[in-house]
Amino acid sequence: MATMMSDLSDDLVEKILCKVPLISLGAARSTCKLWNNLSKDRVLCKAEARQQCLGFMMKGANVCSVRFDLHGIQNEDVEFVEPSIKQIDKFKKVAISQICYSDGLLLLVTKEEDNTSLVVWNPYLGQTRWIQHRNSNSYMYAFGYDNNRNQKILMIAETYFEIFDFDSNSWRVLDVIPDGHIISNHIPQSVSLKGNTYFIVRRENAVETDIEKCLLCFDFSKDRFGQCLSLPFHFNKIYDTVVLSSTGEEQLAVLYKPCYTSGIKIWVTTKIEPNSVSWSNFLTVDITPLGFKVFNGSFFIDQENKLAVLFDISRCKRACIIGENGYLRETPPHWRYCPPHLRHCHTWMCFYAPSLVQISQELELSSFYNIQSLFQ
Repeated sequence: MATMMSDLSDDLVEKILCKVPLISLGAARSTCKLWNNLSKDRVLCKAEARQQCLGFMMKGANVCSVRFDLHGIQNEDVEFVEPSIKQIDKFKKVAISQICYSDGLLLLVTKEEDNTSLVVWNPYLGQTRWIQHRNSNSYMYAFGYDNNRNQKILMIAETYFEIFDFDSNSWRVLDVIPDGHIISNHIPQSVSLKGNTYFIVRRENAVETDIEKCLLCFDFSKDRFGQCLSLPFHFNKIYDTVVLSSTGEEQLAVLYKPCYTSGIKIWVTTKIEPNSVSWSNFLTVDITPLGFKVFNGSFFIDQENKLAVLFDISRCKRACIIGENGYLRETPPHWRYCPPHLRHCHTWMCFYAPSLVQISQELELSSFYNIQSLFQ
């Protein structure tokens, strides 16, 4: 008797589905009800996802999904696979001013004249939750969770801070001072890791008249800032580039490029806690041959292949791939792959990994979201 697909064990089905490209997962789900249900209970295609740079791009006030294939990219004989950039229909009617990422969830900030709306979204599960915030003086939000996995949002204004607790469904003012340092108001300078948010902060040294930068953690379990942590380089020029990123949910990464040189250095953390950090050098590359400019953009690192993909924040720049032994490769301008009305908008990227994390309370559930449709 022939074996039916529904007769296969869950473990075998998972092994099969893990070989299916993420963008083809919808077709696999439709093959069998069991397969569809299984994909709701666990994150599939993790191995395949590691061969791609998946993320969400803020183009102007719009949100787009991005899929960037890294498979074989170091082989010059392999033809470059054009990235996929697709505007998210779900948010076409709102103006997005900021995107935050935490453990598979996205926080999207929409700005109106006298009102701010926040939406938390799990693209893999298709869950969303809308949160109102009437404070129009905020200039930055951060997103994380405490030791009990209770999700929280930090609002940063000019002179004070508020926090939203998902379980209590309420905002409250925090009596905190971030170690006397001024938090940068530039969106890419904060990253969520292990539930906490890390910021690049700046302070002025009155003696040397230099501007210094350091790392600062907001601990969502204690609802307070940690102490200022050292970066693995000395920063003292206002036009030097410092960009923060992460590698999964375990390590931070930081990129540094002095203003008047073409050398780029990237470090990753070997230890990271709210009040302690240690760093290891990941890459040092001279990008002079490309003439590529990095200014407050975003970057993604592939530790297995010792690669980094850099994205500039400006309108029509290319992505740049750098690696060991001086490896350099430049992609065609990413605006070529955008919807026409978004091609000349400023760009910012946040990187994404699918997750089964549930959004606490008051969910708006779509039918199970076909994540592959986001990245086609």
